[in-house]
Formats: sequence, C-alpha cells, structure tokens
Amino acid sequence: MEYTELRIKVLRDMADAVCALITDFGVTGFAVEDDSEFVSLVESGAIPWDYIAPELDLKQSEHATVKVYLAETSQGCEQFAGIAVLLTSLSGADQWGEIEFSSGMVREEDWADSWKKYFKPVEIGEKLVIKPTWEEYPETRRVTVEIDPAASFGTGTHATTRLCLESIERNLSVGETILDIGCGSGILGIAALKLGATRVRAVDIDERSCEIAAENAALNGFGPDRFRVEAGDLLGDRDFVGRVLDRRYEVVVSNIVADVLIAMSGLIAGAVCPGGLVILSGIIEEREDEVRAVFDRAGLSFAGRHILDGWVCLEYRG
Repeated sequence: MEYTELRIKVLRDMADAVCALITDFGVTGFAVEDDSEFVSLVESGAIPWDYIAPELDLKQSEHATVKVYLAETSQGCEQFAGIAVLLTSLSGADQWGEIEFSSGMVREEDWADSWKKYFKPVEIGEKLVIKPTWEEYPETRRVTVEIDPAASFGTGTHATTRLCLESIERNLSVGETILDIGCGSGILGIAALKLGATRVRAVDIDERSCEIAAENAALNGFGPDRFRVEAGDLLGDRDFVGRVLDRRYEVVVSNIVADVLIAMSGLIAGAVCPGGLVILSGIIEEREDEVRAVFDRAGLSFAGRHILDGWVCLEYRG
C-alpha cells in the first residue's frame, strides 16, 4: 500500500499539541523530528564533538517537523482534508506561529524500514525495558517487553505511554485483570502481564492496531487466553460494549485523547471494580481541568496526577 506523508513544520513547543489534534482525526501513524535533544546532548558533552561531522549545523531550530502517514484510501483523503483545514485555521495565531505543511508519497515498505533506526531499547520506571524485536538488550535485571509497533501507536518513547507504564508498574498487584481501551500496539497490556497481571482485555477502534497488538502479545508469549484483543467502537456499538463490559476489571487504562476520554467517562467508570484503578493519559496539560471535572462527576475518586513533557496522566479509584 502507498501512503501520503504529510510534513508539518511547527514551533517546537507546539509539536505535542499538533500530535494530540492529529489523533482526533483517527491518525495512528506519525513521527516527530526535533533536533533539540540531540543538540543538548552534544553541548553537554554526552556525545563527543569528535563524533560530529564538521559540516553539520548544530544551531538548534525553533521548529520541529511532525510527519503524518495517511493511507491512500477514501478515509485517508478525508483525514488529509480535515487536517489541512485545521492547520490553515491555526497558522498565524499567536501561540502557534506560522505553520507550513507539504506532502509526498511513500511506500509502506519504505516507511516500515525508515523509522526502525530511531526505535531503540527504552528503560521505563524501575522494572521495565521496552525493546524492538530487531535490537539486543543485554541487561537481565529488568522485565523485557518486545514490541514491533508497525503502523500502530505505542513504542514506550512517547510521554503518554511512559506515564501509563510507570503508573501500571507502581500500582499493579499480581493477579489483577486489565482493560486497555485504545490499545494501539498492545504495549500497556503486555507490560501488565509481564508484571504479574492475570488477563488483559484489549480493544481498539482500528482493526490493524488489534492485529499488531495480538502479534506483539504472541512475541512475548501470551496467547488469546491471557491477552484477548478485539476491534470495535465503544461509543457507537452497543453489542460491542456489552461484550467488553461483561465483567469489571481491577485496572482500566486508556491512553487516547481528551475528547474521547470525556465521551467515555461513564463507560470507564462502570468498567472498574470498586477500589480498582483507572489510568487516563493522552491529555495535554491545557485540558487537564476539563477531563478531571468530568471524571470527578463520574463517581470515581481522584488518586493522583503525573506530568511529563506537557502531557498529563490521571489516576482514579473506583
């Protein structure tokens, strides 16, 4: 399959906000190119100057580039049009500055190979390491989760994923059951199983994400008896909701976006056992109060918040 690569040049401080808005269109394939971390490492001495090509310009840019990948389908065309209209409306506003965007074609196999060089083992919290299947990780003291994200969101590198993983590590008790709403690559549920959960029920609106999640679970030794995944619409399909909520769960985790979390607040509150844990992420800091107000009214007890790079993770108890 061929994809349209939409390249969005935006002020670096607004890159995460752009990503959050993009996911509202149902987009799961994107990447952010930002030279600030690399430049900081060089300037701090963590990367020796001897390793840097002399012709390389190390002046830190004010901008980052968000790359979005849209399938060449009718849905992809609608997504492209909607994102283009949104970016045009935002460009020039005080907080956004000028936004430039362009597009080009990319083959699926080229895309699949190009991003792999940026995905390395990532240590999370005190116990976990998230590792792509093609990388080696000699450390054995940590619990290793192997992930091949393919076209799905969830490699452990994004702040929202990291926050959820750290919350699971802090709070999970051995033997608990998990409901992962918007499972993406399956990383959260798989990590929970590795940390002692008994069973995971994982759902996502995107069928390909569910296929990837099942493949990743198998890579880590978990079959359908431990990691059950299914595609469906929890907001529009009553039969699907009935199947997912045929029981309550000790932990409910959802790493999506603020608008979807708000729309699902009642469903999420009804899915968790009394005293169980709800983990919510995918929330930009500016929308935290809005999300908290809705979940405070949903009958849950606020248990804590954690923030990383402008993204917020909220914890509630049933």
